[in-house]
Amino acid sequence: MRFIGNAPVDGEVRAIASGALATGDTVIVNSDGTVSVVAGSDASAGTPVVFNAAVSVMSPSSSVFDSSSNKIVVAYADYGNSQYGTAVVGTISGTSISFGSPAVFESAAIGGTAVTLDSANNKIVIAYRDEANSNRGTAVVGTVSGTSISFGTPVVFETGAIERENGITFHSGRNKVVVA
Repeated sequence: MRFIGNAPVDGEVRAIASGALATGDTVIVNSDGTVSVVAGSDASAGTPVVFNAAVSVMSPSSSVFDSSSNKIVVAYADYGNSQYGTAVVGTISGTSISFGSPAVFESAAIGGTAVTLDSANNKIVIAYRDEANSNRGTAVVGTVSGTSISFGTPVVFETGAIERENGITFHSGRNKVVVA
């Protein structure tokens, strides 16, 4: 357990409440130092939905929220289709999610997907290991439209073999995608 401020040895913390608190309420420390009930603390989860039954734990999926289309995009190696690089668009409604049709971005075996949103251009960028091309680091740009995604031409960013683990992020200050 972590404490804020000088907590007594017995683990008891005293705070000034902002509003009514009931025993067992989850609280948050406000900017003025008071505590209040966390809004929406009664979170509930919807029913799990399978986006592809053939996805393997050997090549985990990566996902990103596309704020320009209010959708999520999941990128993965489709073990039901020769490990082809594939992505699918998901639509969230309340506590449920539905998926569009999967789209192939690499017609060869891939590994190590990582995905980010380029918010300056409203594009999805997927980095992956192209196993059919000497395990070279490759990236592709995707455009979300409704419940589908389309792709540009994949580009090699590393001519040497890369490992399965990739990292990718968008640097909003420079409007650049960074791959590690």
